[in-house]
Amino acid sequence: MKMASKPTLTVQKLLPNSPNLKKDPIKAVIPFPVISRSSRTEDVVGEVTLFDTGIRFDIPPDHHVEITENPNLWKQGYSLVSPIIISPNDDQGSIQIPLLKRDEGDDLEINPDHPPIQFKLVKNADYFLATNNMAQTPTLRSNKKSRLQSQFL
Repeated sequence: MKMASKPTLTVQKLLPNSPNLKKDPIKAVIPFPVISRSSRTEDVVGEVTLFDTGIRFDIPPDHHVEITENPNLWKQGYSLVSPIIISPNDDQGSIQIPLLKRDEGDDLEINPDHPPIQFKLVKNADYFLATNNMAQTPTLRSNKKSRLQSQFL
């Protein structure tokens, strides 16, 4: 019996100051920093600023990458506009992260020791099973009528 090979996620550094990743993204959620802002010099409360990661992913077939915010990002007055899902077929340059500045205060510091986002590699079958089960959960009810329904039917 042939064992399935372990999927490999390749992270390409597009710029010299792009982050180095030290953990295996197959096994864990990996925090990673942003390296620069889009053309803005200052973030504005209630507006979205794009932050560049300086990396791109080569994703194995039947997998995708989920990018979410670091759980401590809210403490800095920011939030990720929405989770990002990148599939193998996505034509991607350097990944851009849209962050919303929610609160007054200092702008997000670009610091490799305080990464605002994280990612993980997910097998498509596992992801779609989980989301499909969540969508069907409300319909998984007993066919038996409740006592209240029986009184009125």
